[in-house]
Amino acid sequence: IKQILNIPKTTPVQELQSTENRSIICKAVKDSDLLLVSNDGTKLGRKEKFEIGSQKRDFNPGRTVMVHGFPVEATFDEVDQTLNAGYDSAKIDYIRLRRVPKAAVTPSKSFSFCGTVFVELKQE
Repeated sequence: IKQILNIPKTTPVQELQSTENRSIICKAVKDSDLLLVSNDGTKLGRKEKFEIGSQKRDFNPGRTVMVHGFPVEATFDEVDQTLNAGYDSAKIDYIRLRRVPKAAVTPSKSFSFCGTVFVELKQE
């Protein structure tokens, strides 16, 4: 939604949850093929169940580079800027931040960035 409305990725979610912003967002996506808007125009939902597996990309080892050493608190935008400064951005197809469970000992559904990214190039 942030991308559709041209809102910076760093905008806190709490800022988007104000009543005024909710109604603006709901108006913007009311004709969406993917989202439903509640009758009162303040809530969004998916039309179809979200499948996690559908978001996975095929791994192409011939075009993928693993880059280590980013700070674990780095944001996607910071990683993206660093990579684009070091590589020709026209050659980068996809960047994925590697995430691991926050507590390796205790099973958790919460993941955090571990400082490693996968960079998929457009060509081998």
